[in-house]
Amino acid sequence: MSCGSGSVSQMSGVGLAKVASIAHLREALVAKPPAAFVVSCTKDRAMWEVLAGKHKVPIYSVEAVLHSAMLQQIKFDREHRIDLQL
Repeated sequence: MSCGSGSVSQMSGVGLAKVASIAHLREALVAKPPAAFVVSCTKDRAMWEVLAGKHKVPIYSVEAVLHSAMLQQIKFDREHRIDLQL
């Protein structure tokens, strides 16, 4: 997800592809929880609120991506979850 733009995107392999709908993305996240991450911002809360609440999908901040890039490994931890801060 892209912060504030209302667009929905899904990372696949090394590319970024548009997802047909939020429902399609929700199904993919629930089917494979550890293989998928949602990165968003509080401004887009309406787009991911059901995922975080009903489906217990963790929602991470953009800072989680930057932190992982600096470490050169994916390290999304509790301090970078925005769904727990609301």
